[in-house]
Amino acid sequence: MDGAREDGRASAPGAGEERAAPVALTIAAARAVLVILFFMELADSLAAPRFTMAVALLLLVILPALAADDVLTRMVTALPSG
Repeated sequence: MDGAREDGRASAPGAGEERAAPVALTIAAARAVLVILFFMELADSLAAPRFTMAVALLLLVILPALAADDVLTRMVTALPSG
């Protein structure tokens, strides 16, 4: 492909794909919620399985956030000369 569209105008590679990842992640999250609620029957379960799922989701958010915080705030130390 030479980057030209059928109407003769040039198109940048990947044009219009900047929304692909957020849309895909939204669809994946919706599917995960449906699986959790209906196939795992969490909607009709008692408090203990719901609490366990809530803690698991909380850890799924907290642990990568703490790892990212560690990487982003880590100071680069100077190596001693010699």
